[in-house]
Amino acid sequence: MGCRTNKSVIACMAMTLKSMEPGYIYKLEDNDPQLLSIKQLTNKFESKVFYDITLLSALVAYRLRGSAEAYWSDLVRMSDASLNSPYDIVENFLKSRRELAIRGKFSRLKKLKHSNFSLIKNLPDYKDNPKKLYDELKELLKGRGEKTLSFAIKIFYYSVLAMENYRIELPLDVPLPVDSRVIKVSRAIGLINSSCNERKKISDAWNAISAITNISPLHIDSYIWLKLFKSLDKKAMIKF
Repeated sequence: MGCRTNKSVIACMAMTLKSMEPGYIYKLEDNDPQLLSIKQLTNKFESKVFYDITLLSALVAYRLRGSAEAYWSDLVRMSDASLNSPYDIVENFLKSRRELAIRGKFSRLKKLKHSNFSLIKNLPDYKDNPKKLYDELKELLKGRGEKTLSFAIKIFYYSVLAMENYRIELPLDVPLPVDSRVIKVSRAIGLINSSCNERKKISDAWNAISAITNISPLHIDSYIWLKLFKSLDKKAMIKF
């Protein structure tokens, strides 16, 4: 049957998001278990190490052993602050957690380590323009792992919020990271047909909603994860 998106659902979801009270998604994010774990990391590492650890951990957060929430909770518990390098800390964490696809993850870390990329050196610029961070990482990683690239920008946003209690402005042109939860929600609300697995089509549908509402896809991702996906379990999913 291929992959079809429902334009009427796009319009209805956009209307739903536009009708929300100001700051509603911020309130959801403030209680995101991932953010709460990242806040705990600020007590364990100084800022220049902290920012590198969270970004690197986000860039290898694919094919996880367990949920994303458990991944960040384990990072707080299992990361070794006695190690000198953020790369060593993340590699040791992946080993300790017996992560899947570990060779590919080590290869990605190695590529970053041997590049000229510096998060801390350019931190003020990246906070002002997180799309610049996204573009530089995409170029460095040759466009591979687009889902984790988008996720890394969201984690960077959470990291600045955790460390500095400041919300950077998330860009409108970083695509929504499509994972299994986003696919399930997209099917449940009728945004896509039940046989659709094309992540690009699904991302494009949510990005269209972002364009209508002027809400960053990464904030919409928070709404999907923290509101709509939870409604699946409660059988209270919005129907359009």
